[in-house]
Formats: sequence, C-alpha cells, structure tokens
Amino acid sequence: MIQAQTSGTVTDEQGKPIDQVNVFFGEQNILVYTDKDGKFLMNQNIAKNSYLHFFKQGYKSKLVKYNSIQGANIVLEKLHVYLDEVGISESFSDLGNTNLTNIEKKSLEFLNTPSMAEGIIELSGVDMISSGIGIQKIVVRGLSGMRVVTYLNGMQINN
Repeated sequence: MIQAQTSGTVTDEQGKPIDQVNVFFGEQNILVYTDKDGKFLMNQNIAKNSYLHFFKQGYKSKLVKYNSIQGANIVLEKLHVYLDEVGISESFSDLGNTNLTNIEKKSLEFLNTPSMAEGIIELSGVDMISSGIGIQKIVVRGLSGMRVVTYLNGMQINN
C-alpha cells in the first residue's frame, strides 16, 4: 500500500527555519504545525490545485497552490509592526488637553495564548466579548465598543 505524503520547510527571509507555523489544508480542514527545523508533514492525500495557508504571528501569511511537489520551501516575510507590550490606560481631559494615564502593561513576550485578546484579559479589569471564532472585542472596566479606543505608537486604530 502506498501512502502519499506532503512535506516541506518554512523559513524566513534569511533562510532560518520557523517553528510553530500554522499550515492549514483548507479542503481537508486540517491544521498542522512546523517543528523546530521548520518542517511540516501531512500523511493524507492532497488534491492537486488545492490551497495551503501558512501563517504565524509576526509574519505575513501566505497562500500557496499545492501541485504535488515534494519538499517545497516556503518563505515567510516578517511584518513591519512589532509589539513589545500592551498597555491599558485611562484618558481624561484637562482644559481641552487630552492626557493618557497608564494603568497597567503586559509584555507580549510571555503571551502563551492563541490570540492577543485572550492574553490581554489576564490584566485586572479587562474582559472580552466573543461573538464567534476570531471575533473578539475588549471590555475595559465594563466599557466596550466605541468607548474603548486602541492606539498603536500614538495613532488611533479603528475596527
């Protein structure tokens, strides 16, 4: 009996292997991860012209059409936005000037959750509303929606 295997290596732009990259086989609805050497292995038949989706936090995701080439090398580019920590702050107005008061910070280096929102809720006074897979909103001290504003490097981020 012959068993088909799909394998490959995921590296960064410098050729270094990337571990724990999500490799999603969409038509089979199967998710596998790369090992410490950046290699992934799938022991099921994959239809030609099906798509493989490679993604990891901090890297641009990549969609690749599978054409039964064994040992494919996938290169992921690093994202230009690096977050070191997440801070929860309170804003107040003083004679028209808006000031921010820092409440608490959490380093993302020790974040061991699948999403950043799930890591943020470990801070005191912070909770999360979820209305489905990947749809998560932050609640800070009972305030949510338009009452919670997100900033990245001093610039407001919407949606």
